[in-house]
Amino acid sequence: MKQNRSKEFSTIRKLSKRVVDLEERIEEVEKILEGGEENEAKLEKLNKLMRKRLIDKSMIPISLKALTKNATVAKLEEANLGKKKEVKFKLKPNSLYCDLDMEKPPLFDTGEFSLRFFADESEYALQVRSGRYSIPTTGPQTDITPKSGGAKLGKSSVAALRPFVAKLNLEMPPSPVKDPYITISGKFTKPQIYFWSNLYDTIKNQTIAGQKVNWDIPLTYGGKSSSFRENLENGLKNFESDRNTLGRIYSKLYALRTIELYMKIDRKKKFEEWLETLYYGAKKEFSSLNGPFIKIF
Repeated sequence: MKQNRSKEFSTIRKLSKRVVDLEERIEEVEKILEGGEENEAKLEKLNKLMRKRLIDKSMIPISLKALTKNATVAKLEEANLGKKKEVKFKLKPNSLYCDLDMEKPPLFDTGEFSLRFFADESEYALQVRSGRYSIPTTGPQTDITPKSGGAKLGKSSVAALRPFVAKLNLEMPPSPVKDPYITISGKFTKPQIYFWSNLYDTIKNQTIAGQKVNWDIPLTYGGKSSSFRENLENGLKNFESDRNTLGRIYSKLYALRTIELYMKIDRKKKFEEWLETLYYGAKKEFSSLNGPFIKIF
């Protein structure tokens, strides 16, 4: 009887200690949240606290991802714990692609700007395109997906990309609603059409990391030979016949701006660093404002 009571008291003491520990941790968080600092400063302190808890294993935030198609055992990876694994980035040969055909006028073909790259031995596909063609004002996004299967890394955060671009004295492409050479209604002026035609002519033979973009040349409109300017003009003349037309057009125009930016970054000898920025921007591992977690994939 005494032995049983002793075990009960021991259990109660352990539970009481856990309750006290939990209350102390809640107070620690409340103290940060109730402080007079800006929200970003509070978030940095919370992330620092989470890192401490993750290291001592008293709190383990987990992100579950789909396994790659050939995986037999799940992998575990720490994120945002203050150190990154050394990874080498490289553009895959002959992977730059942007389709400017109109096989089903007035719709541009899908397949905006895409490429593949390696992070060490792992291959990834990157695509820049509108998230929703039926709404022309939809902001384009940069998606990164592993080619061995499994879940997407995610969308490269503009918060990660913008500082890198600014450091090189460059600018991110404006969204369709902010681009002075796009009229959201679809009623383009001649100078606007000339701008896009000239931009394409300027970049079509330039390279990124020594490689040219595959534009699917010769360009076609339906079953006939065409040009980018003719395709753009014809699409704008007939956009009311399909609700996705303007969305695809603006997605293509944003893609041209993006390709030009990638070319400028490459000329500054920073393209591999740019791939790294895109990669970690998609993984949400680029700032002290990103919380720590364990990824199982």
